[in-house]
Amino acid sequence: MNTTSRLEQAARERGCSFIFSADALDALGAAPEFAYRDPGPLALRGRKEPMHAWSIERVILAAQTR
Repeated sequence: MNTTSRLEQAARERGCSFIFSADALDALGAAPEFAYRDPGPLALRGRKEPMHAWSIERVILAAQTR
């Protein structure tokens, strides 16, 4: 099973540009210029357990953070 392609499919189904695993966010850290959204547990085909994932809701412009 290819988790990346399953996450791509989940993004298309939910109308998101990008969905990534919570493990990836933990490893890379949250960037302050993005607002994240938790779409809830994702039941991905080929996985026994739902996966916790995140999507980027919007980009926060530098002027908005001042």
